[in-house]
Amino acid sequence: MTRIAILGAGYGGVHAAKVLHKKLKGREVEVTLYDKNSFHTLRTELHEVAGGRCEPDSVRVSLEKIFGGKAVNVVVDRVQTVDFEARTLKSEFAEYSWDYLILGVGAEPEFFGIPGVEQNSFTLWTYDDALRLREHIEAQFLKASREPNPDRRKIILRLVVAGAGFTGIELLGELLEWKASLCREYLIDPEEVTIMNVEAMTDILPTLSKELRTKAVRYIEDSGAELKLNTAITEVTPEGFRVKSGEFFATETLIWTCGVRGCAFAGNLTFPHAPHLAVPPLDQAEHDLRFNVKKKARLNTNAYLQSVDDEKVYVVGDVLWFHDKNRVLPQVVETALQSGELVANNIIADLDNQPKSEFHPKYHGFLVSIGSRFAVADVMGVKFSGFWAMTMKHLVNLHYLWEVAGFNACWGYLVHHFLNIKSNRSTLGSHAAAKTSSFWLLPLRLFLGATWFSVGLSGILHKGLAFLPVSPLMAWAEAGVGLALLLGLFTVIAADTSIVLTFILMASGLLHGGSQWLFIFAALTMQGGGGKVLGLDYVVMPALKKWWNRTRCAKKSYLYVDEPRKSADKPKNK
Repeated sequence: MTRIAILGAGYGGVHAAKVLHKKLKGREVEVTLYDKNSFHTLRTELHEVAGGRCEPDSVRVSLEKIFGGKAVNVVVDRVQTVDFEARTLKSEFAEYSWDYLILGVGAEPEFFGIPGVEQNSFTLWTYDDALRLREHIEAQFLKASREPNPDRRKIILRLVVAGAGFTGIELLGELLEWKASLCREYLIDPEEVTIMNVEAMTDILPTLSKELRTKAVRYIEDSGAELKLNTAITEVTPEGFRVKSGEFFATETLIWTCGVRGCAFAGNLTFPHAPHLAVPPLDQAEHDLRFNVKKKARLNTNAYLQSVDDEKVYVVGDVLWFHDKNRVLPQVVETALQSGELVANNIIADLDNQPKSEFHPKYHGFLVSIGSRFAVADVMGVKFSGFWAMTMKHLVNLHYLWEVAGFNACWGYLVHHFLNIKSNRSTLGSHAAAKTSSFWLLPLRLFLGATWFSVGLSGILHKGLAFLPVSPLMAWAEAGVGLALLLGLFTVIAADTSIVLTFILMASGLLHGGSQWLFIFAALTMQGGGGKVLGLDYVVMPALKKWWNRTRCAKKSYLYVDEPRKSADKPKNK
């Protein structure tokens, strides 16, 4: 059996695994995905968690949800080294063999050797970073609410984002929106809060057109942020940071988003010497200048995305170092997805002794959100901003999630971004997020159930002349719906059946006036969990959900109804 190991459950690794599963079904090939986390992180949405807009689980997609119905093994372990000669991955407790290896180990923040940055700043690159930053910002507002010295409060409440690329500007927009609700919660004067962006270059979002950059700057400044462009940070201390001009800014919150490099894991890999695969001979100085491998810790590949040091090793995503049209590939999601697909297809081609394909990426544009209501976009040459750009960003995210985990992931995204949103922080505001306690549905459920039960019982006993059912079957259906509603058992199904019965009675002329609409609207309200209060659904539905999530149908269709069971209960894929 051929063993294909994928190291890293990022965008590239997950996509490669899905392509391999789809095209190698039924063959003697074992595909295994290794990652230190049990979930795939939606890294492009981390700013929403760090900025308090969405809950942490909005950026996690369980690997079991993705691969539960696939012939892809998932191993949660922290791989420490790769032995290329022995063809093994090694962790502290285990050793894993492979015949082909896909390296998608990702990137990490680049600190450019500036003194104190790594030790005294926050980053926003991992799930843990987002949680840490979110907790810190809330703690700063609590701390400021207890600080009597106004000068000290201003330092505590100065939030600085270093870097005006995509991550920095998106996080800045979230902080600008979050500021109002934090000030209300902790009784802080908004005038005491400073939200600042510091950028060494002369403009923000350099990959976008001047027109879109201007709109973004105008929106950011109108929202109350301070933009410090052409301001390079030269030193960071626990008390603040110094810029090139010599000015010092006191702050306890500096968030570093000034760039990324290949992760240290990739930089520390030791490949065996393979002269037959090497790039054309270059002297060391020219090699380092051209490929920047040592500095950036990214892995050099040929046009098939094979490592130049080992033809059985392929590289995807942010750790990839490859030139296309004399430019190094950008570390963006499209690079990861397209490289993941090409690598999977090239491994399959190699297994089939077919020619491999060269990598020619196609980029469709960029979308940058600045808070929850404004975005700028350049998609396939079309430039737009505001509501439509934000809508496009949501559609792109939904498209990706559909490919990863189907309807379930898309529904979760809609819930997090529209139905459970706080403080009006969505393009729809909080109109769809208003909640009513299920307790208030209890009287209506009992009324609707008692009505149907009495109608059905009178029909069965041939006493209810006003509501004489058209058949004995109708009478039993009416009584059954009423009993189910009274018991709070399968409430949603009972309510849907109630609507159907109402339409049947209306069509037969047995219901007149406005009473029929009462039945319909009362049944509609039951869709919101009417059986969970003093009803059997409280016990029955969790058990059914647990059973359903274990079925092969749920795994294949991604139609999970809750979080899947723990991975410890999962049988091994065959």
